[in-house]
Amino acid sequence: MSTTNAAAPRKSAGTIYRAGTLAYNRRQLVVLFFWLLIGDLVFMVGNQFEPRVLPILLKQAGASDAHIAWIVGTLIQVMQLVLNPIYSYNSDRTRSRWGRRIPYLFVVTPFVSLLLVLTPYAPDIAAWLMRYSWMRALAQNLPCPPAVLMYGLMVGVFYLFYTGTSSIYFYLFRDVVPESHMGRFLALFRIIGALATFIFNYWLFGLGVKFPKEVFLGMALINFAGFMAMCWFVREGEYPPATSGAGKTTDADGAPSPKPALPVRAARSVVTYFRECFSDPLNWWTYLCRLMVYASMTASSFLVFFPMHELGMDIDEIGRALSWPSLVWIAVAFPVGLLLDKWKVFRVLRWALWIQSLAYLLSFFLIRGDTSFLVSSLVTGVMYWAIMLCQFMLGQEVFPALYLGQFFSANVVLQSVVIALVVSPFCGWFFDAFKGVEQTLALPLLGTLKIGPYRYIMLILGAIFSISLFSLYRVEAIMKKRGLATTRAK
Repeated sequence: MSTTNAAAPRKSAGTIYRAGTLAYNRRQLVVLFFWLLIGDLVFMVGNQFEPRVLPILLKQAGASDAHIAWIVGTLIQVMQLVLNPIYSYNSDRTRSRWGRRIPYLFVVTPFVSLLLVLTPYAPDIAAWLMRYSWMRALAQNLPCPPAVLMYGLMVGVFYLFYTGTSSIYFYLFRDVVPESHMGRFLALFRIIGALATFIFNYWLFGLGVKFPKEVFLGMALINFAGFMAMCWFVREGEYPPATSGAGKTTDADGAPSPKPALPVRAARSVVTYFRECFSDPLNWWTYLCRLMVYASMTASSFLVFFPMHELGMDIDEIGRALSWPSLVWIAVAFPVGLLLDKWKVFRVLRWALWIQSLAYLLSFFLIRGDTSFLVSSLVTGVMYWAIMLCQFMLGQEVFPALYLGQFFSANVVLQSVVIALVVSPFCGWFFDAFKGVEQTLALPLLGTLKIGPYRYIMLILGAIFSISLFSLYRVEAIMKKRGLATTRAK
């Protein structure tokens, strides 16, 4: 990688925008945005495959709803629970000639791309292993079909590296984007993310199910090219000296303290991490508000089965219905960004969570066919994009900038525990327990409503967003009581 600081303009370059020790003119700022948004486009398209396509591939391999919940929900969250703090804590404190985030992205990207290629071959690998008698004997005692177990293994190894991408990539924004342009960048960031989601749902969703090997290979190549290019062209600046946390780096006389042994340093780091991250109720309520948004993503893995099994829609119709909200968001994202500048994040997020909670509640009663499913998807999909934009800005408002990765990772720790031990097992148990059960409900003015098990995903999602809304109110109350401004001291 090049080590020249491409972000240092000549004095004659015009208006200067600063992010830490980095300085940009207008042209360089446009170039920075371009490469960061290329990374976003690649990330968002690739990020759709695991929660959208993988459940269907698992079903085709003989997985039950409980198996899907454990692999798509619990397994992934456990991987993030273990790995996200390691990536985040260490990247906060890494100091290298290439910065503190880029080196990690550069290392994990090739492995992520390779495992994307291998994942859809899980049934083939399992079938190949079944040629051996000892494997056939072992398979008789497995709790699930061999192909499903192989998918689980592939997903686990994939997230060993992908966790590095999914956490550290977002921390890079705070380090390289000028604060004066952060709102506009995040609006563009969500526009590109919505465009990527539209591309996936409209064109790639059905293809990913019908031709998984070819589509996953294409995604692997795009992932490799996009992130490696971003690592090459985006430059980080200089950071203050790293410490192990809040601990001192000098003794009473101002001289450097002797470096303790590795086990002592590791133990101190763990204690410091938990003390700094989990001792403040303001952080706890912020964590809960944000983690519920991500819990909705896990629960939404079962959403595809509602129109498929209970509305009679085919996979292409579902993909198109799920794609239109992203296109609508592209049109409204920048006005939402302007609204954020005017109203600030708390007010916008509060309204978005109210609308989302009520929209899912009404969807349970009002969806009767493909048209009403499309309307529901438009409302909840657009609100989801707005909530995702706001929850990221909420973390930046509350968490300290220098250790942003540490506090975001603590949020992921709590998120992983809740999703892995509560949300995912509950969803798997619920849909397996109510499989084949149908009820009818007579509603005034609306007639008779046929209720199958997957319709309840609307109520589950409504409850999840309601918890997020309650948590946001608690965050605001604590900040008001402490006399904190909406933008916390950096």
